[in-house]
Amino acid sequence: MLSLLCCRLLRTSNGDSATHLSMLHNQCFKPFSSVANSRSQPSLTLKYLLNSCGFSPEEALQASKSIKLVNTSGPDSILQCLKNYGFTQTHIQRLISSWPRVLFAKVPTLQPKLQFVREFGVSDSDLPDLLVQNRYSLVGCLKTQVVPSFQFLKGFLHTPENVVKALKRSRWLLTTGLEKKMLPNINLMKERGVTTSRIALMIMNQPRILTQRIETLEETIRRVEKLGFKGGSPFFLLAVHAISSMSKSTWETKFELFKRLGWSEEQILVGFRRMPVFLTCSEKKIKQGMDYFVNQLNLTPEDISKNPKLLMYSMEKRILPRSRVWKILRSEDLMKGKELIRMLLVSDIDFLEKYVHKYDDEIPKLMKVFKGELEFAWLTSSKAKVEVC
Repeated sequence: MLSLLCCRLLRTSNGDSATHLSMLHNQCFKPFSSVANSRSQPSLTLKYLLNSCGFSPEEALQASKSIKLVNTSGPDSILQCLKNYGFTQTHIQRLISSWPRVLFAKVPTLQPKLQFVREFGVSDSDLPDLLVQNRYSLVGCLKTQVVPSFQFLKGFLHTPENVVKALKRSRWLLTTGLEKKMLPNINLMKERGVTTSRIALMIMNQPRILTQRIETLEETIRRVEKLGFKGGSPFFLLAVHAISSMSKSTWETKFELFKRLGWSEEQILVGFRRMPVFLTCSEKKIKQGMDYFVNQLNLTPEDISKNPKLLMYSMEKRILPRSRVWKILRSEDLMKGKELIRMLLVSDIDFLEKYVHKYDDEIPKLMKVFKGELEFAWLTSSKAKVEVC
């Protein structure tokens, strides 16, 4: 029976856990009340995780390795406190799985943190998810870590909603002294002419750049400025992000890759200045894109260096569907060669309006070809060769 197995598992200190779980899987799960007369009972911890927290046997065994309950009054109070702030059983299970010792927390310590986050302006719908993802806000000291971190973020992001977005994107933000680590880097960015609004975007999207050692950021900025970027440029932060994400050896490797693919060093720098993050694409993606653009669409390295964003798009979701439309329109003399790059770059809405729906009457099957629902073998036109002017 499950109760006997659980007890044996808990008593066995050197047993094989995989074998234990396999044994547990092979048993028919029954409520503990049905085995009340068994000679052996599972531990209080395991029973509590199963019955009060709704864990599966496997999850309960895993969580019970980190804690040992001697009574349930404290854990009951914690569960009720969490439920009072909108935590569902799923939220509670996720929180205990990542931080089992939350069951040993004290309500007088935990409740003020929950209340602060609510009064800060985090909605009741966001609060449980936010705190499950950022359990450090429940672990850290309210006065010295939680409150200063939230207030620091709000000082730059202005609204609770933006703070929530930043914390959901970067769970580790509350684990560090933000003011001590971020403020020197933020001041450095301001000295270079980066606006407060762009710094706010960086905090929300690439906060790690602002928490690195200031010496590292200074070196990155020097490299970016040597490449011609100014702090007031919208591409300055993109360049900082791109260089920060690559070691010098990776940077050199990417240059060598593009040279092997037919790019000159000047063309690589042109591409970087126009869209810095294109160099962060994987080697596989770069090779795949260059092969298709050069060998299937007759584009040149110069064409792509002037429009490096092309290499960042998904081949399956964007490039291939649009190029199918392009080839058909070209074969029907409905499109000029120079239009290809524009077709690949425009928004989805503009593409459908200008290059698909516009020809609904002339080529009624065009939408099906675009969606990949129809091969274009039905086109027998001899004009199917693609050329770029």
